[in-house]
Amino acid sequence: MTSARAQPADSKQQGDLAAMEAETKFKSGDYAGAVEKFKLAYQLDADPGYLFNVAQAYRLAKDCASSADYYRQFLEKVPSPPNLDQVKGWLADQEACVRALASSAAAEADAKLTSGRYVDAVEQFKVAYQLDPNPDYLFKIAEAYRLAHDCSNAAESYRRFLTKAPNPPNVDQIERRIVEQDECAKLPGSSASSGSKRPTDPKGPRDPVDRGAGKRRLAMIATGAGVVALGVAGFFTWDARYLAKQRDNLLRSCDTATPCTPEQWTGYKDRYNDRGDRAATIAITGYAIGGVAIAGGVALFLMARSGHEQPVAITPTSGGAMVLGGFAF
Repeated sequence: MTSARAQPADSKQQGDLAAMEAETKFKSGDYAGAVEKFKLAYQLDADPGYLFNVAQAYRLAKDCASSADYYRQFLEKVPSPPNLDQVKGWLADQEACVRALASSAAAEADAKLTSGRYVDAVEQFKVAYQLDPNPDYLFKIAEAYRLAHDCSNAAESYRRFLTKAPNPPNVDQIERRIVEQDECAKLPGSSASSGSKRPTDPKGPRDPVDRGAGKRRLAMIATGAGVVALGVAGFFTWDARYLAKQRDNLLRSCDTATPCTPEQWTGYKDRYNDRGDRAATIAITGYAIGGVAIAGGVALFLMARSGHEQPVAITPTSGGAMVLGGFAF
């Protein structure tokens, strides 16, 4: 059996072995493995140098929050190391990195708050606060809870904010909100644990929203555009036929009595062919666009009547368009 007196020496030896393994992993770029071994070495032999090594490994692993934490732990144990200025410089860099990460998380949270995703905003603000314990994030957490109608958590978060920042410029407003959220949490139907339910609207029931109005307006616009497109197509159809007739008449006029020169023949043919082809192309395009627009208008009108989104497929065809879908009446 090992004597009690021999245990510290054995522990130090085990710490040295763990540190040697950590250095090997550190040099090979396995910073995560080095962190674990340096931590083990510190548990076995509380040498503050291991805290510094853990901080270095975390820094090279791009984990600035953990790196800053271990630099601070090292300076608490060794306030004036030989490389104090260098350690302070690394610590400042890692703290700046942490603040940048927290600001990024807070920016995402602000975007979610603006878009009405209050629960997601709460979680993202919590990430920011965990990285950088800035009391402003606690206030934003409270605001997100309030907007989510989570009255109990909103009141608690406002109180936490005042604990960290006892005299903010808007202290009166915050205290009023704490009272409001406490009262809200007591309302019938309110969840005391989460406050997630919305209190009854004192204004009473509101008029139902006509969800089909927008679709009906779009249906009218699409149908009107389709009619115009079909009108344009009809005009160019007539124009193409007229040009073809004119071309044929001119070519027939080149009889044996007054023969046309080759240049006249080619000129008549090319001039009327080109214009006729262009008119025919515009007509076909107009029919296709008009058909699709009218079909889309009909589909939107039917969806507006049903009050539900329905699957609709509009497929152009040679004669216009084909609509496939299901509608509830």
